[in-house]
Amino acid sequence: MPANNQLVPIQLPPGMARQGSAYDTPNRFWDANLMRWRNGTLRPVGGWEQMTVNPLDSPARKLFAWRSNEIDRSMLVGTDHKLYVDRSGAADPYLDITPVGFIPPVVSAAGGYGTGPYGMDFYGTPRDPSVASGAYSNFAYWSLDNWGEDVMITANTDGRVWHYVHDNLTPVAPTVITAAPTGISSLIVTEQRHLMVIRCTLGGTDYPYRIAWSSREDYADWDFTSITNSAGWLDLQATSPLLYACHVREGILVFSATEVFLVSYVAGPYYYGATKIAEMKMMNPYGIAPFMGNALWATDRGFHYYAGGYVNPINCEFYDDVIAEVDPTWGPLRVAAGGNGVFPEIWFCYPTLGETENTKYVIFNVNEGWFVWGYIGRTSILPAGTWEQPIMGAADKHLYVHEKGWTASGVPLRDQRYVETGALGVMGGNQTAEVSQALIGSSSPGAYNLQFFGRFAPNGSERTFGPYIERADGYTDTRVSAREARIRLSMTVDDNVSLGQTRILVNPAGTR
Repeated sequence: MPANNQLVPIQLPPGMARQGSAYDTPNRFWDANLMRWRNGTLRPVGGWEQMTVNPLDSPARKLFAWRSNEIDRSMLVGTDHKLYVDRSGAADPYLDITPVGFIPPVVSAAGGYGTGPYGMDFYGTPRDPSVASGAYSNFAYWSLDNWGEDVMITANTDGRVWHYVHDNLTPVAPTVITAAPTGISSLIVTEQRHLMVIRCTLGGTDYPYRIAWSSREDYADWDFTSITNSAGWLDLQATSPLLYACHVREGILVFSATEVFLVSYVAGPYYYGATKIAEMKMMNPYGIAPFMGNALWATDRGFHYYAGGYVNPINCEFYDDVIAEVDPTWGPLRVAAGGNGVFPEIWFCYPTLGETENTKYVIFNVNEGWFVWGYIGRTSILPAGTWEQPIMGAADKHLYVHEKGWTASGVPLRDQRYVETGALGVMGGNQTAEVSQALIGSSSPGAYNLQFFGRFAPNGSERTFGPYIERADGYTDTRVSAREARIRLSMTVDDNVSLGQTRILVNPAGTR
C-alpha cells in the first residue's frame, strides 16, 4: 500500500492485452486507437492525405508498385471490378486499363444452398459468399509480380496470365499470354526468372495441387516435353487446392486454404522442390503480409509468422476478441494485411460484425513484439518503399497516403487518439482510494487530458471521473474515489507528442 501523498507511477508494458474485462486485465493497456509505442514510449499514429481526385469504381483490393530502370515509379490498383494504373503528373492520375474479356474478382454477398461443388459445405446451411463468375472459391483476389519493368497479372476468377508493359504517356491494357496455362489461382516471378503459376489447367484437366513454371527468361515457353528448356511442373502433397504464393528470403511460400509450403530452387533437371512447413486454416490471401523477407498472416487460431524456414505462432493477447468480432460472412473475404514500411509494423485490417468492409486494424511491431488495435479500416495496404509513405485503400473508394501529417486529410484526429488501461491495482483493491492529482508524462504540456473509471465492487457499476485538463504548471487536479480504477489518456492536439510515464497522487480513504 502506498503511503499518504505518494506519487504512484503508472508503468505498463507496451502493447494491448484483454482478459475478460478491463478489471480482469490489471496493469496492461486494454484499449487504444491511433496510438503506437516506440522504444517504450507512446506516440500517435500518423495522419493521412487523400491521393485520388475522383473515387475509383469500388474499393481498392490490391496495390502493386514498382520503379522503372529510369527510377520512375508506377502503381497498379486492382478493385472489385477494374484494374487502374497510376499516371504520374496527370490531373486525374488513375486510368482504367481493365482488359476486354477479363473476369475480375467480383464478390457477391448472395451464396445459396446450391452454390459450389457437391459436398463442399454442410448440408442444410447457406453457402459462404461466392465469386460471381469463375470457379467456386471463398476467395477472390488479384495476383501481380514484376517481370523486369513489366508486370504479370492474374485474378483467380479469370485464371489467365496477362502481360502489362507500362507507358506513362499512353498506357494500354495488358495482353493475355496465350501459351501460358489457364485456370490459375496465383502467379509469381522467381529469382531465377521463371514465371511460376499456382494451380493450373492443362489440356482441359484441372490440377489443383500443381505449380508450374515457364522456361527461364521466356514467359511464353511452357513446353514441358522439351529437353532444351527449363519449363516444368511439380505436384504438391496438399489436402486442399493451392491458392496463393509470395516471396520470402528462403524462396517462395505457397499457400493452400489449409497448408503452407516452402518452394526452393534446386537447379536442373528438377529446378524446384517443395516442403510442407505448416498446416493451418488461412483466412484470405490478401491477409498475407510479406515483410522484410518474412511473412505474417492470420488464421482461425491466431497470427502466424514465417521466418528462417519455419512458421511459428505469434501471441496476440487479444486475438480471441478479434476473432469474436470478425464478421463471419465478410471477414474471410475482406481481411487485408501489409507492412507499414516507415515503421517495423505489419497492419491487419478486418470487418467487424455486421460490416461488409474493414472497420478495424491490428498492428504488430516486428522489432518490439507488441500488438495494438484501432478503429479505422483499410481495404488494401502498400508498404512504404516505392512511395515514401505507405498507401492504403479505403471503403470510400479513395486511396490515402499514410504517416503524413497528423490529420485525416485535414479533419482533426485529436479526439480519436487515446489509450485506456485495465485495472491499476491502486491500494490493491482492498480499500477505497482517492486520487487528487496527476503528473502526465507528455513531451508537450496540455497535449493529453486524463479520465478515470472507477468501481467500488468487482461487479458494481463503473463511474467516470473527468476529463481533467493539465494546469499551466504541469499538474492535473483530479477528484477520484474508488476501490479500483483505470485511466484513459486522450490527445488534445494533432501533433507528434510522446507520452511517457504518468504518476498519480493516491491516498487511502477507508476500507468500507
